Amino acid sequence: MYGDSRICVPARESFKRDMVQIRGGTNEHFVVGELDIKKLRDFQKRAYVEEGEFKPLPDGFEMGAHRRK
Repeated sequence: MYGDSRICVPARESFKRDMVQIRGGTNEHFVVGELDIKKLRDFQKRAYVEEGEFKPLPDGFEMGAHRRK
């Protein structure tokens, strides 16, 4: 009844981070959002970048081998 649910993305600008947000209530909802995973993975594979659609990776971030594919 209270609170909210959301789909968040790692966007550089904070106002773009909530792709979808719905507030509490008594009705059931089905929410769908689309994120370009290939674009995100390509960004994450590069070395530290100041520019771009996504926020920078944390210091020391190491992507798992299964995600590099």
